[in-house]
Amino acid sequence: MQVADVTDFTSFAKSFQNAININGFPDVLFYNVGITAPDNKETMNPQVLMEHYAADVAGAYNVVRLVDTEDFAAKKGAILITGGGLALQPHIDYLPLSMDKAALRAMVQALVPVFKKKIFISEQFR
Repeated sequence: MQVADVTDFTSFAKSFQNAININGFPDVLFYNVGITAPDNKETMNPQVLMEHYAADVAGAYNVVRLVDTEDFAAKKGAILITGGGLALQPHIDYLPLSMDKAALRAMVQALVPVFKKKIFISEQFR
């Protein structure tokens, strides 16, 4: 098993390519990344928000871009991205995660038309 940091976009792309070289191109992308610990209101600041966003949203976008290939489309690959209730019912104790899950939901909904013709998209997002 290979460990990779989804917030280091360049390094993650190299790790992803190494995994493809070893295992072949995937049929499924399952993105279930999120910083889920309750927030420390004493240390909350814009930098912390950005660190969360890098993992929760930008990392997902980067991975989706990596699988957006003819190989994945030919396999009729599936992209599964977990969301959660915080997108619709935010909570102050999980402020960055609440904000990020809403952004992730918006990203997925915006990408549906792009991928609709290429790969399978769950009926939930149509």
